[in-house]
Amino acid sequence: MGHGLWNDLDKDKTFAWYDQILDATTAHGKYLLEPGAIFPRLAITPNAAGDKKPDIFIARQGNIALTRFEKAVGEWARAKGMDHLGTWNMSIQAFNPDGT
Repeated sequence: MGHGLWNDLDKDKTFAWYDQILDATTAHGKYLLEPGAIFPRLAITPNAAGDKKPDIFIARQGNIALTRFEKAVGEWARAKGMDHLGTWNMSIQAFNPDGT
């Protein structure tokens, strides 16, 4: 599950979105809540801001905002028993606007 840029890295909206997905998944797959059930969950945070990111977005979606968001989502995911894949560090050297 990846989330972040389209809502300007709003952590509360991201956590609510993840919770909705988890609740809907377990409502339809109650066996996933049973002890020993295999229920892989991966939270993915956005790429680094590339050097061509328009200045208008830097305050809301620049690298400082992205790293803070990535850290917060990682902590939240661990508390929920989810794995987290942060993509900021692997994409910091990219040249296009969103680090891809």
